[in-house]
Amino acid sequence: MAKPSKDHLDKFLEYGLNLETRTLCLFGEVDEGMADRAMKGLILLAADDAAKPVTIYLNSDGGSWTDGAAIYSFIKQMPYHITIKAYGACMSMATVILQAGDTRLVDRLCTFMIHHGSDSREDKQHTIDYERWADVSKYNRKQMCDIYAEKSSQKTAYWQRKCMHDYILTPEQVVEEGLADGLVE
Repeated sequence: MAKPSKDHLDKFLEYGLNLETRTLCLFGEVDEGMADRAMKGLILLAADDAAKPVTIYLNSDGGSWTDGAAIYSFIKQMPYHITIKAYGACMSMATVILQAGDTRLVDRLCTFMIHHGSDSREDKQHTIDYERWADVSKYNRKQMCDIYAEKSSQKTAYWQRKCMHDYILTPEQVVEEGLADGLVE
C-alpha cells in the first residue's frame, strides 16, 4: 500500500475520509459535526469520481433526528453505489442512516437498537409550544418507521409497535428483519 499524501491525511483527519480507498468514517454522536463531515466527505468523493462505489463505516449510539435525517437524505442523493457497514454500535438515529445505503451490512459484534427516540426540548413549560413539538415528534417518528418499512418487508405499523420501547436485535436478527442486507465478512 502506498504511503498516503499529506493532502489525503488532512482529508482523513478533517472528514474521516480516505479518497484512495473511497471510504468515509462516521463515528460518534449523530450531530451537526457528523452531518458536516458526512456531507463534505460525500461531496469530495463525488468530485473525485462520481462513478466509483463508496463504503461508509458507521459506529454510533445515535443522536439528533434533524442531523441524521440530513445525512440520510444526502446519502440517498449521491450518484455512486454506497455500502454502509455498521461496527460497534448502530443505535437510534444511526439505524436510520444505515437504511440509506444501497448495501447495508452489520458486523457480528455490532449492538443494534431501534426505538422512537426522545426529544430534548428545553422550553417544555409552555404547553402550546410543547404540543406543537409533540406533533413534529410524532411526524418524525412516522418518517423513521416509513424508512424502516421501505427497506424491509414489514409495514410502518409493525415498526411503530417495535419502536415503542428500545428494541435490541442481534446482527442476525437485523438481517432477518430486513434492516440490513447481510453481515460483514
